[in-house]
Amino acid sequence: MKSYHPKFDLEQAFQPVHLEEAQAFRYKAFGVANETALECDEYDKKFKHILIRDRQNRRVVGYFRYIFYKSGALVQNGYSAAYYDLKKIESFDQPLLEVGRVCTDPSLKDPDILRLVWAYLAHCIQLKKIAFIFGCTSFEGTDQNKYTDSFAVLQLRHLGPKNLLPSIKSPAVFKFAKVLKADPNFKMAILNMPSLLRAYLLMGGWVSDHAVIDKKLNTLHVFTGLEVSKIPNAKKRFLLKKP
Repeated sequence: MKSYHPKFDLEQAFQPVHLEEAQAFRYKAFGVANETALECDEYDKKFKHILIRDRQNRRVVGYFRYIFYKSGALVQNGYSAAYYDLKKIESFDQPLLEVGRVCTDPSLKDPDILRLVWAYLAHCIQLKKIAFIFGCTSFEGTDQNKYTDSFAVLQLRHLGPKNLLPSIKSPAVFKFAKVLKADPNFKMAILNMPSLLRAYLLMGGWVSDHAVIDKKLNTLHVFTGLEVSKIPNAKKRFLLKKP
C-alpha cells in the first residue's frame, strides 16, 4: 500500500536493520529501560512491522505491528493471548487482525500519524475481509488512580459483549469493572485516554473489564476489540476512505 500523504510515508520493515530501527523507536516511545536500547519480544518474529517516516528527513515518527488470523482458533499464537484469556474469541469463524505496539513520536502532536495507521488497517480490512480487529491499548504508567474517571467511563459505556469478553489471565491486573465511580468527569476521562483507544471507541470498539499492569513497559493496558460489522456507517466511510 502506498501513502499519498504530503508529509509521511508508510514503510514495511523487511530488513533486519529496519526492524532494529523500529525496536529502537519503540524503546524511546514507551520509555523502557534496558541495556540494549531496544524494545523487543518473541512476537516480533510473527508480526509484520510498519514504520511511518517523515518524508523530508526520513526519520521514524510512528510505528505499529500486526498479524492476520484466518479464524479465532489461531489467536492463541499472538501477543494479546499471553495476557488475556481469549477462549471466547477462539470460536470466531471469520478473519481477524491483531494490532500492537502502536506508538508515535512523543515530541510530535500530529494526528495525521495515527490517521495513517487507521488508513493502512482499513486497507487490510478490505484486502483480507477482516471481521474483527483487536489488540492492547496502553495507559502510560501503572498508577490506576491517575485514570479513575477514564476507567469509570469504560466500565459504564464500553465493556465488551459477554460472548467475546476476555477473562483474566495475567497475575497482575486492575479490575476496574468493580471500582465504579458514580459521577465520573467525562471530559477528563476522554482527555486521559490514549488516542488509539479513543479511536477504537469512536468506531464502536469495546474493552475488557480489567487492565493488565505491565511493569516491563510501564503501562496499564486493556484488551480492545472492534467488530467491523458494528462500525457505524458514518465512521466506516471515514475508516475505509483512501489516505
